[in-house]
Amino acid sequence: SNLLLQALVTIVGGACLIRCYSQYFRINLAHAAGFQISGYIQTVSIWIILPLRNVIPSVGKFDLASLLAAYLITLLKTGILWFLGGAPVAFIAILLLSVFELINLFLSGIIGVVFLSVILSWVAAGSMFAYFINALSDPFLSPIRNAIPRLGMIDLSPIVLFFGVQICQIVLANLELIVLPVVLRW
Repeated sequence: SNLLLQALVTIVGGACLIRCYSQYFRINLAHAAGFQISGYIQTVSIWIILPLRNVIPSVGKFDLASLLAAYLITLLKTGILWFLGGAPVAFIAILLLSVFELINLFLSGIIGVVFLSVILSWVAAGSMFAYFINALSDPFLSPIRNAIPRLGMIDLSPIVLFFGVQICQIVLANLELIVLPVVLRW
């Protein structure tokens, strides 16, 4: 049940995060992804984002409805697993764990997108899917590419980004281990 729940959260929460991310970086999903992929992202996430968007407006480039939708999906997963684990109800802990879960989902998504970008650059560089993945990964890779010189044809920016994201995930996991016991005693 945990694997199925994790897969559902990754798909639906990931689609919500992609919508939030694409609005922030002004990525036109229909243009970048073609209508097949953007249609999938819309279909998977519209049921939760549309009602939230009627209540919660975007703030500048930031799509709060999509972010809140992703958070609610992770909150539901955390609550279900907490309940199934038989732990006593601790709302603040569940809310906090959901924040950690959402950040980890975002960081894992970055790793997945950059990994796909690297693989697709070797096998399908001109495809519509590669264009979409590159549109998602370039906002993170471009600053690193500008800071680190290329070694001939070798681009080290994905490796640097992988290390940076891994460090962030380790710090996040340790922070979760420190904060959660404090919250549970509260």
